[in-house]
Amino acid sequence: MGDRPIRKNAVRWGAGLWAVGVLATVTCLPWAVRPRLPERLATHWGGGSGGPDDSMPFWAAAFLPGLIWAVLVLVVLLVRWRAGAGASVRSRAGAAAALLSGGVFLAGAQACVVLANLDHADWREADSPTVWAVAAGLSAALAGLAGWLGVARGRAR
Repeated sequence: MGDRPIRKNAVRWGAGLWAVGVLATVTCLPWAVRPRLPERLATHWGGGSGGPDDSMPFWAAAFLPGLIWAVLVLVVLLVRWRAGAGASVRSRAGAAAALLSGGVFLAGAQACVVLANLDHADWREADSPTVWAVAAGLSAALAGLAGWLGVARGRAR
C-alpha cells in the first residue's frame, strides 16, 4: 500500500514525458531534414493513382501534427480530470490506449510525410507512403492495445 503514491507519480511523470517526447518528435522531425525537403510537402495521396494529390506549406506540415497531439493530450487530461480520483480501470486504460496509440500514429504519420517527400524538389514527385502508413497504423493499434492491457493487468495485481 505504501508504494501507491510513488507509482501514481511515476505514471504521471511517464505520461508527461511521453506527451513532451511525441510533441518534440512530430514537430522537430521535418526541421531536422529541412534542407532535403521541398517548400510544400505532399500530405495526401489519391487512392487510384497512388500519387500525391494535396500538399501543405512546410511550416504547416511541421506544426499541424503537434497541434493535433496537443489537443489529444488536452482532451485526455480533461476526461481524466472529470473522472476524478475514483476513475474506473476502464477510464484509465482508455487514457493510456489513447495516448500511446495516438502518439505512435502521429509520429508514424509524420515520418511517412517526411520520408515520402525527402530529396524531392517538388511535392508532386513525392513517393507513395503506403507501406509506411500501414506500418504506422498497425504499430499504433498494437501500442493502444498494450496501453489498455498494461493498465488492466496492473489493476488486477
